[in-house]
Amino acid sequence: MNPHFLTLWVCRTFCALFQRGARLIAAVLCSVLVQGVAQASDYRVELSYAVDQSRKLTLAEVQALPASAWKDESTRHLSLGYTDAAVWFRVRVTSLARVPQEGMLEITYPVLSDIRAYRSAPAPVSTDEPIYLGSHLPFEQRLVLNRNFVLPFLSLAGERSEWLVRVVTPTSMQFPVVVRNRDKFERNEQAASTAHGIYLGVVLAMLAYNLYLWVASREGVYFWYVGWMLAIAGLVLTMAGVSYQWAWPDSPEWNLASMPFFLSLSAFSGVMFYSALSRIRTHWPRGWQVSRGLAALQIAAITVALVAPYQVAILVGIGSAIFTMTGVVSMAAWMSHRQVAAATSFLKTFMVFVLGGLALAGTKLGWLAASPWLNHAPQASSALAMLLFSVMLAARADAERKLRERTQQELLTQHERWHAELESKVAVRTDELKRLNQTLAKLSRTDALTGLFNRRYLEECVEAELTRCAQEHLLMAVFMLDIDHFKRLNDTYGHAAGDECLRTVAQRLLACTRPTEDVLVRWGGEEFCLVALVTEAAAAAALGERLRASVCAEPVLCDDVQITVTASVGVAVGVPKTRLDVFDLQLRADESLYAAKATGRNRCVLAPQPSAY
Repeated sequence: MNPHFLTLWVCRTFCALFQRGARLIAAVLCSVLVQGVAQASDYRVELSYAVDQSRKLTLAEVQALPASAWKDESTRHLSLGYTDAAVWFRVRVTSLARVPQEGMLEITYPVLSDIRAYRSAPAPVSTDEPIYLGSHLPFEQRLVLNRNFVLPFLSLAGERSEWLVRVVTPTSMQFPVVVRNRDKFERNEQAASTAHGIYLGVVLAMLAYNLYLWVASREGVYFWYVGWMLAIAGLVLTMAGVSYQWAWPDSPEWNLASMPFFLSLSAFSGVMFYSALSRIRTHWPRGWQVSRGLAALQIAAITVALVAPYQVAILVGIGSAIFTMTGVVSMAAWMSHRQVAAATSFLKTFMVFVLGGLALAGTKLGWLAASPWLNHAPQASSALAMLLFSVMLAARADAERKLRERTQQELLTQHERWHAELESKVAVRTDELKRLNQTLAKLSRTDALTGLFNRRYLEECVEAELTRCAQEHLLMAVFMLDIDHFKRLNDTYGHAAGDECLRTVAQRLLACTRPTEDVLVRWGGEEFCLVALVTEAAAAAALGERLRASVCAEPVLCDDVQITVTASVGVAVGVPKTRLDVFDLQLRADESLYAAKATGRNRCVLAPQPSAY
């Protein structure tokens, strides 16, 4: 299967799952929030608090405080920010049910540290012995094994109960309280567990998908996005108490340090993710240096989270995270202004996460009143941001795949064009080389002065002439012709006149031959050779006489000088079977040539036929 097709299929599948998961988790969260906001009709709850700056007040002293010392909190989602004081919370619960029922008083802020709860009314169940709760204790010591702090109690119809809860914590002083009967408490827990499960499932699904993209592409943007998702999920689940319940129930020290750790780790991986996504080093080198500085700041904050007390670590973590998020948003806005598409997409999506982070920071610092909506803002905003970022990265991967395919197609087209051009050039060069080779071959077989073939060409034609001679049952006649007194002609008229005589004689001899049947060559110097197939010796003698007569038919004109030229011809006729027989004919024709010269020149002599023929 094509890996690009597989990537596209996985991308579309996960996008569909993400959309369904987002709708489902939103529905469940809304159900949880509605249940958290709507106080159960079975109880009426009154919340007030008093601050003990000395942290020395006893239960009796608190009970003796005047009414003016208590401040009422009607929202039941109190947030006082960070404080070193001990805060006493008075929770008055009036049962509105007609029958006795078991109630659950739930403190829905699972990171509070030192909690001491006293049930001071009604008198029969009042006790001075506290119930110890808090994130600093092992998870198994809780009365109800729940991510939140739950105090069960039994109330009669119309009975009024009062709880005094002392809280000392290095975390933000928040005291959201909800009272329900056991049935509603269990239904709410089931819905909340489902929401957390869906949230974790969506995170794991997106984690698996982006890990696949990272393994397939080896691009750092997917690696940093996976790290960012893990850090955000760790922070959200730790704040919700889920991590302490299921991941490290026996490590309260790490549970306390994990929040600033995950907060700083998420800010660090977020900076690195943005740098890789926007390719800031390419588009804006100075901005890349700023991002390195922000990443170094978060590394320092991570170190502080691991070694410093919680109250210092969380303040450093929140402050550095706000500063880093502000820096990232500013860089993204600047790059978006410079028409960097990735920065624009990041900015739009990241603002969802920023709003959730600012809501979280506002409640921790006491700037915003805590509420179920704000308590769940990090979880909802992070889930939505992860979903949007995953869809954006999926679209980015698909766009890069299409760009890669388009580039490959363009390269292939260009390669084919170059290949065609190369083949065309090779064909042209091959034709040129072929013509040059033909020209060279012709030159190697042609006499440059006369334009006739040379002896080499005659040697190449011997086999063909032998075959013709045998097939057509003809005689082979070999003519050897020599210009008379050529040396004296050169000495008298000069070499230029001699060359002109050679050219003229060659043309005259060529005019007496059959172009496609006879082979006329310049044998060397002033000597010529002709090979022709004839029916009888008399025909060969007649041809030899025509050759001689054509040479001396007219004087040769050279520089207004008429030069009389004659030639002697020797002819030999036979039926050769091999090259040696042809060579024998040449020797006999050459002997006849010498006989012609010896008997007065300017004549044709036919060599006698040997008995073998």
